[in-house]
Order: sequence, then C-alpha cells, then structure tokens
Amino acid sequence: MSNVEKIAQISISNARNCLTAQNYGRAFANFLLFLKLKSENAADVYQEFALASKEWFEQLEQENRLEDLFKGYDQACELYPNHDVVLNNIGAQLFRLGYIQEAAAYIRKSLMISPHNLAARDNLENICSHLVERWHFAMLNDKKRNMSYRFAIQKAVKSGYSTVLDIGTGTGILSLMCHSAGAQQITACDGSRAMYDVAFDVLGANGAQEEITLLHKHSTALTVPDDLPSRVKLVVTETFDAGLFGEHIVSTMIHAWKNLISTSPTGTVIPCGATVYVCGIECEAIRSKSRLLFPVLQHLDLSGVSMFSCVGRVAEEPYTTENLARIPGGYRILTNIAELLRVSFCNLCELESFNKGRDWVQELFVRKPGRVDALAVWFDLHLDDTITIATAADSQSCWEQAIFPVSARNGDTNKFHVKRKDRLQTTFHFELDCFLLTKCDILCAERPNVISQPIINIPCATSPEKESRELHGENDHNEHARSQKGHSDLDFDCQSSGAVSSHRYSPASVGSSVKECSQQTLPFRKRKVSEEEMREFCTTSGMNCDISTSKTDHCHQAEELTSFSVGAGHTTVNVCADELSEGTVNDSSVTYNTADETSMCDIGEQQVSTDISSDMEGADMLFDMSKCSIDPATAAAEQLVKDRASNRKMTCVTDSVEIQYINDIHLNSQYCRALQRALSQIQSSPSSNNPSILYITPRLSFLGIQAAKMGFKSVTMATSDEHFDALHQVAALNGCQSGVITLLEMSDLSDLDLKADIVFSEVVDPCGALRQQALEDHVYHIITNLAPNGHVFPGHLRVQGLFIESQELECLSHVTGDEATLDYQIAEFINVFQMQNHLNIDLTTLNYSKLTEVIELASLDFANITIETGPEILDLNVERSTEVIANGKISALVYWFEIILDKDTVVNTLDSRHHWKQAAIMIRDTFHVGQGQTLVTKVMMQNSCLDVKVLTPECVNGH
Repeated sequence: MSNVEKIAQISISNARNCLTAQNYGRAFANFLLFLKLKSENAADVYQEFALASKEWFEQLEQENRLEDLFKGYDQACELYPNHDVVLNNIGAQLFRLGYIQEAAAYIRKSLMISPHNLAARDNLENICSHLVERWHFAMLNDKKRNMSYRFAIQKAVKSGYSTVLDIGTGTGILSLMCHSAGAQQITACDGSRAMYDVAFDVLGANGAQEEITLLHKHSTALTVPDDLPSRVKLVVTETFDAGLFGEHIVSTMIHAWKNLISTSPTGTVIPCGATVYVCGIECEAIRSKSRLLFPVLQHLDLSGVSMFSCVGRVAEEPYTTENLARIPGGYRILTNIAELLRVSFCNLCELESFNKGRDWVQELFVRKPGRVDALAVWFDLHLDDTITIATAADSQSCWEQAIFPVSARNGDTNKFHVKRKDRLQTTFHFELDCFLLTKCDILCAERPNVISQPIINIPCATSPEKESRELHGENDHNEHARSQKGHSDLDFDCQSSGAVSSHRYSPASVGSSVKECSQQTLPFRKRKVSEEEMREFCTTSGMNCDISTSKTDHCHQAEELTSFSVGAGHTTVNVCADELSEGTVNDSSVTYNTADETSMCDIGEQQVSTDISSDMEGADMLFDMSKCSIDPATAAAEQLVKDRASNRKMTCVTDSVEIQYINDIHLNSQYCRALQRALSQIQSSPSSNNPSILYITPRLSFLGIQAAKMGFKSVTMATSDEHFDALHQVAALNGCQSGVITLLEMSDLSDLDLKADIVFSEVVDPCGALRQQALEDHVYHIITNLAPNGHVFPGHLRVQGLFIESQELECLSHVTGDEATLDYQIAEFINVFQMQNHLNIDLTTLNYSKLTEVIELASLDFANITIETGPEILDLNVERSTEVIANGKISALVYWFEIILDKDTVVNTLDSRHHWKQAAIMIRDTFHVGQGQTLVTKVMMQNSCLDVKVLTPECVNGH
C-alpha cells in the first residue's frame, strides 16, 4: 500500500470517528484531506461529508467565525462543485447571515443541477419573498389604483410639472405613466437591488430605458447635480403602508422638499396628502391573537398570568395589518368613525412639525355594546384635489387596514366591555416616522366629571340625524363618496399649528365609510352553562364544587356569572358562561361578513373527519378544573396567593402567533385527552414507574407543564429558548416539582440521550404548511428516543387536498397580465419572484370554486416506523387521480392535514376552530378542465416539502 493510500485510509477513518463523536471541525478537515487524495471516491462519502460540513458551518456561524465559514464554503464547492445539496445548504446559511444576493445565486445553481430539489425550491421562494414583498402583486393587479395614478399624473404633466422624480419606483410603473404623459425629464430610484433589476428590465421592455434615468439609491441619498441635473417640479411615490406612515414617508418628503423639489416655481407631490380615519371594533380573530383569553386550561391555572401580543407594545411593531373584508368570523364597528388627522405632503412646515412629535386625542362614541378588541385605522390618499384612493375595508382595493390592538394593562378583561353611550378616549402619537397608539381609555356613560369636549382639533360631531340612523343599525352606503367632493378643497396651510387641518368636512361626510353588508350575526357559538350542567360536570370529575349564580354588569345584558370553587386549597374561578368562548357576540344587530356567500365555496362538514365532530361533542365546558390546584407547600404557591391578593400577575409579551396558539383551547383539549389515555396505558404496565415524554414544538406551549400535572414524572420539552422564562414561571405558578420538566433548545436535540414513553412532535406550522425538516426530525426521534412499546404523536398523518379556481388567490400570488397594469409589460419580469407555495390561506373567507372533490395526497404512518421503512415514507413520489366536478381553470391545489394522535383523536387543520390556516401550491401552467375529466397528478415530498405536478387531464368515456 502506497503512502497516499495509507494517509487516505487514516483520514477517512478519523473523519468517521470524529463525525460519530460530533467533533465536526475535525471531521470536516479529515474529509477534505481524504477527498483531495481520493477524489474518485467523492460520491461514496458524499452523505457523510454533507452532514459534517452542515454541522461545522452552523458551529462557525454560532461562533461568528465568518472568515473561516466563507473559506469552508470555497473548500466544499471546490470538492463538490455540482452537488445540489451542498450548494443549497450554503445558500440557506448565507440567507440566515443576511447575504441575500449570494444566497440566491447558490440556491439557483442548486436548482439548475436538480430542478426537483424541493428544499432548494422552498429556500429560493423564501429569498424571493424577502427580496420582493408579496403586496407588490396585489397592488399591481389593482387596476382602479393604477388608473387613478395615471389620471393624476396626466393632469400634473399637462399643467407644466414636466420634470419628475419617482421615489421608490418598484417595477417602474409610475415612471412609465409619466413617460406616456409626456414628461420631459424622468428620474426613478429604488434602494432595493432586486426591484432595481426588475425596473431595469421593465423600462427596457416598454421602450423607455433611454428616456428614464434609473438609480439604485434611496431618495435620501440623492443630490443635485450629482444625481439630478436640477430640482424637479413633480415627485410621484407610493411609499405607504397600511398605517400610512410606516414606509418613512414623512422623513422622505422632508428631505425631498429641502433638497430635490423645486421651490421656485413651487413643485408638487402625487399624492398631495392623506386623511386618516379611526374607529373601535370588535373582532374575535383579532382578540385571539392579541391577549390570553382563558384563565384555565386543562390541569393548568393561568389566572396569575397576563399574556399579550407584542403588537402595540414595542416600537418596532406599533400595529399589525388585516384585510377586514376577509377576516375570519367578521368584525363589528362599535363606535362612530372619526377623522383622526390630515397631512399634506406638499407642506414642509407641517411635515417637520409631524416629525418633531405630535399627539392626536380623539374621542370615539360607543354606539353598539360589545368588546373593544382594537382600533382600526385606514386612510384616503389624495392624489390631487379631485382624485382620491380609498383604503377602507369596503373600498375593494389592494390595501389592508392598520390594527391597533387594545389591551388592558392590568389584565382586567372587563375593561374591554363597553355599552352604548360609553366613550373611548384615544391618543395617537407620531414622531420620527413612528405612528403609534399611546392611550385608550373607556369613559363610562355613568361616570361623572369626564371630559365632555374633544381636545384640540378633534373633528366635529356627526349630525343628529346620522347618529340616530347609526344607533338604530341603519347605514348610509353612499357615505364613502366623501372622497370625491370633500377632498377637492383641501386647505394645507404652513401656518396651521393644530393637530389637523382647520378644514372640516360637513357632518354628512364624516360618517361611516365601511358599509354594513349583512344583518346576520357572527358565526360564533353562544351557550350558557347552567347550574345543572356544572353540578353534573363536578360530579363526573370527582370534584367538590360549590356553585352559585349571580348577575354581573361586566357581561353584556347582565349575563349569568358562574362561580365555582374546587375543594380545599383549590383556586376559585369566576367564569362568565359567555366568556368560555370569547368569540361569542351578544349584540346581533349588525355583523360584517368577510365574504360574499354566493361567490364562496365551502368544503362541507362531511369533508372534515368525523372524529372531529364527535371528539368535540359537549365541549361547551372547555376547562377541566380537576387538577389545576397549586401545592400549598411550595414557595411558588405561597407567592401566588400573595400575588393574587394584591392583584399582581406575571406578564408575558410575545408574538401574536404564540398567543393565538395558546388560545386554541380546542386543540389543547384534544392533546390533553390523547396524553391522558396514553398515560393510563403506560401506568397500567408493571415495567413503567416513571412515565416520560419528549415534546418537540417551536411554539410557546404549556402542554409540557400540563403533562407534568397529569402525572408524567419526566417531561423533556424542546422549544425556542425565548420561551424558557415564561415556561419556568408558569410551571412555578402551578407548583411543578423541580426536576420534572427539562427545557432544551431545539438545536440541542441531536445530542439528546433519552428514551421516552411518548415522542410528541408538532409538525404543522400555523401558516398551514409543514415545518421544513419536521417529518425527518420526527422519524429520527422515534427511532432514537422512543422507548420500547412507546407512543408516537402524531402516529399517522394524512395530507388532504382540493383543486380550486380562484381569481382572488391568483391576484395575491402573481401579476395576472398586462391589462391590470394598463398594458405596460410588467408581469413577466415581476412574476420571476412569484411563489409556488402560498401560505396563510383561509378557506372560510377565500373566494373560490371547487373543481374536484377532496383527495388524499399522502398518508404517512409513524406509529409502525422502523429504520428500514423511515426513508421510504419521507421520500414520496406517487400519482393520484380524481374526477373533475366543474368546468374551470386550475388556479391551485389547497391542502391541509389530518393529524391522527390515536384511534380516538384526529386533529384537522381545516377545522376553523383551530389556529391553523391552509396552504396552497399554485399551478403555474394553464390547465382548463371540464366536468367529467380525470385529473392525474404527481405528488412529491422531500425534506417535509410538498409539491404537486398536474399531468395532462384525461377524458372520461372518450369525452
């Protein structure tokens, strides 16, 4: 044996030993040496090398050794220049590090080598979503918006505003409008490299590349004469978000007026200004994402916990956005709709005053009883003195509305209940491009000495006639026409020192701009829990309950309040029967439906697993109080008693997706029942004295603590480290013994040496798709961490799908053609960034037509998995066929999951009671199908990524 052979043999042996010992740096170095000596054996050791390099690169990233990391990339690519997995891994890591363009290059090369690498496709789509935000597609498909801008630009250019700066040009569509209108000099700028590249291609395809100067710069970096030959007479822009100010429009316009816009003669801006509106709304969907709704879960007391969404509580996220016209469950406007403020983008003094800091105090009058969940804010964008774009929920525009959740700082949920003639006193603050709600107080009608006059610059009150109509549930559907007459005489005055312009609308123009399109009640269950049911529940639960019923003014219409205490030393909890499902609506006078029922299809109850309906029968009693007591001997319990006496609560601020997950009590109930049944089986076995569970979830979940309260002696929970503090505190509040619950970061799971009686993995993200690599990780932990005769949750996973036609979904995912963009050639260039996977779809509000019945796309059995069968179920490539039931064009395959925990518990992510949305695979090729045809599809799954390819539809019986 030659020396080269000996060294190669030693190197590969050392590499494998180091890989086993998880010494990835040494493993990577030894693999490099081996492959340099024996390059012909590269294919034989590729899988091992890919694992070693992936782990080593992640370690270097955590240690911030970027120079060594990039050197490792070069070494790996030198050895495997054409291997798709290596290139995809490098691209994914570069994306995490913020090297977006470089990441895209690596992943595109990976897909060129292997077009069917689903993980690489998903990674590239994530990058594309980062480079080009999804709202670009909806905005470009909004023909009404495009035509409004074109008319305003034509008027301005014909009036002599012939030199133009397009700020934040995006695709360049506004610059093309200026070019078509005859502008003499046009400059367009954009700070995004991706959008600059798109605009460059768009201008070239439309023959305007020579006439329009395109700059890859933010407007605040432009100077005269370096970038512009002189100051311009016209600025066009649409750098606005749903809250108007979120894209830094104020500071951008201040810089433009000081440095870029002509002052002699005076230039102008399109849009010239905006009017912002506000109202108080009730919305169960917003409520469930804003705060913890329930004081108890099964086996768990949360009465000492106040949990809120970070929206509105951190400067980085002062508000969220929702399309109220499509929000699940609808919403109700509880107050009058008031004009909050006006702003002129043509008035430098006013803009500077804004940016230095300004407050607006607005009093809203409650006209319908309910729960105030949020303040909804939207605006009218005045392109000039006659053309206005409305962004209200009833405007049928591409805009969403800004939502400012209203939270009781002290955790008192009764604070949210309002009745007619109460008032909301709100304060909004703007400073340094940040627009936020700083105060929202409820002034009860009976309370004396309340402020009865609006503070400075509050718009005038609604006319008595209109107030009477709204108080009786009537509505003027034409009130939104205010944007046509009321804005033509806008008065923007530099000398104005008030919070809003001195100009007022007439009383007839101040009212509601959102039509009340239905008199139906919200589709929420309302059911009171009777004393007899409570007593029966306590008897069957083995509890000693003392039940009394009283009236409370905090619940609407003086509803009954059920009070029950559970044995000695147990917590007494007062629960309004209607609060058991906070989505209940008590005033049925007016509801805003979120979709037109005549144009929206429903899956049908029969499509949801029958286990779901039977599983939740009698679920009006949502809380099992039988094991939520606190051990009085613990210090945590003593402190909890003191905290309760002083009304002190543990406060947790987290993401809205975590709040919504915790409020999914139907899911939590199903999880607990499945765990309880499994625990009973484990405890019945003589060989198991210490039942244990490995619970893997990226969510902030209390299920591990509930498992400990059930009787599991060892709970190992892998989750994000940002949840650790909240989990420790809730465990302490519930008297969990030290050492029972172990928390791990999910990245530490590979080092776990454990055999558990239950392996429980949450594999479906709230967006409706599988977590990437979730199924592979689930199988890995079943094989390595599950004790003999252990239980697997989920034990089975079924993927269900439905082919649909939906113009609405297509408009959200790509530009549908040149007609919407006024015949400018834009679609082919921006659609390069469209995503095949469309997430966060809600089938209860989406307008669509069913083209097929529901089909089973995949069925994965984890309960009986082995080392040999694991790879087979994870690398899926099968064909499915279904009959077409209606004529149409296939837009997408919408899919969801049946998560089978055990034979008695099936969780369906299509169930509207759960927190999940649905996902869709967009069908890019045009397929027109006819009723009676057989649709054949190929279903593929790799790395927990699902893909579907539609094969040519086949005719039935020769038709």
